[in-house]
Amino acid sequence: MVAKSWFDLREIHPGVWSLSEPGHLEEVISYLVLGRDRAVLVDTGMGIGDLRRAVLRLTRLPILVVNTHADFHHCGANHEYQEVAAHAAEVPRIERGWSPEEVAEAMLPHKIWAPLPAGFDPGEYRVEPSSVTRLLAEGDDIELGGRRLRVLETPGHTPGSLCLWDEHNSILFTGDTLSPTAMSAAGSDSDPEQLLESMTRLAQLAGEVARICPGHHQAPLGPDFLAEAAEAVSRVRAGVSRIEPAGEGFVRHRFRRFSLVLPGQVEEPALAVPDTRPPVPKKPAARKKGKTQSGRRPAGHAPSR
Repeated sequence: MVAKSWFDLREIHPGVWSLSEPGHLEEVISYLVLGRDRAVLVDTGMGIGDLRRAVLRLTRLPILVVNTHADFHHCGANHEYQEVAAHAAEVPRIERGWSPEEVAEAMLPHKIWAPLPAGFDPGEYRVEPSSVTRLLAEGDDIELGGRRLRVLETPGHTPGSLCLWDEHNSILFTGDTLSPTAMSAAGSDSDPEQLLESMTRLAQLAGEVARICPGHHQAPLGPDFLAEAAEAVSRVRAGVSRIEPAGEGFVRHRFRRFSLVLPGQVEEPALAVPDTRPPVPKKPAARKKGKTQSGRRPAGHAPSR
């Protein structure tokens, strides 16, 4: 099912809907996970379209928002919901919101290629503060009635990044920890080693995961994406990945379906130092006695016996 709105709504598994925003460069994806008694909304997108209205088209169950992390394009519509859950490390950023100045770059014309919703003013774009009503930590279960989501702490991109694991249905919601985009540890509170460790941890679920639901671009991904993540981490740690500059003090490690932005520097090839010493004159080749330069003996010279 494709919605004629800012959102593209698709049922990717029974009781699991993706709500993507394909009209913006970020191509953010939120997910609605339905249980018997309640539903979880995994992230709330950019806050450009009317997410609440889109969700109401799909369910009237009580909604718990779960933020995978506090980046503005994952909590843009938090303020429309009364129940919001997140890791403790993300709470200050979520509850502070994002000012127009902080998110102005997201509204640059070349980043938006779909008509904006009626009444939306990109010059006034901001993310409203929202209250976190439940703290989540490693191993917590979110019961929905006939469906359970397990919290996995996966820090690195941000200190409180988390994933949700629907073990019974073999679905893994990965936010920005694992996504077909530029996965970054370039933020002021990022930790590159933690990001690599978190990617390795998720890759170890290979064999148990059937669908990966990332926070951007495409959903769902197949379990082969976990193998790609494991291979990428291995190549980065071995120092054999293909890299290019990605801003002051950072490099981009490129792989087939994603890249990793990590601290580093591209080594410039050493420049040859010109030799300024005066040339040394060459000595003339020494002649052997009794022979010309051609190697022939002079005429009339008898060979010795």
